[in-house]
Amino acid sequence: MLRGYPVQDLKLRVLDIPRREGESSPAGYRMAAAMALKSVLSAASPMLLEPIMWVEASAPDAFVGEVIGLLSAKGAKIENIIDKGGTKLVQAFAPLGQLFGFSTQLRSSTQGRASFVLKFDRFDTLGA
Repeated sequence: MLRGYPVQDLKLRVLDIPRREGESSPAGYRMAAAMALKSVLSAASPMLLEPIMWVEASAPDAFVGEVIGLLSAKGAKIENIIDKGGTKLVQAFAPLGQLFGFSTQLRSSTQGRASFVLKFDRFDTLGA
């Protein structure tokens, strides 16, 4: 586990476990394996992945600056801005962990005139 999260895409093979009569036990083997895994994980430089979401926010032209500012403050990477005749569609990628509360902030800063859609895109390293 990395910071309490499960580890994935890991392959571990135990090649040899010495056995000493009277000193070896199944619990001892489990402890030795856990210690070896912890040692290997710290040496492997594991990365924590987080869900990255595709965000599409639609807002009247007058509020597009607020939408872009909010997304930027949430660590989003703006991909595209599409003009839909008086309305702008802002497309971006953003980490899910940063988007909590975004709905309320978006409504507040656009007088309730903007909407958005989230779709899962991928898992990526923190800060992606």
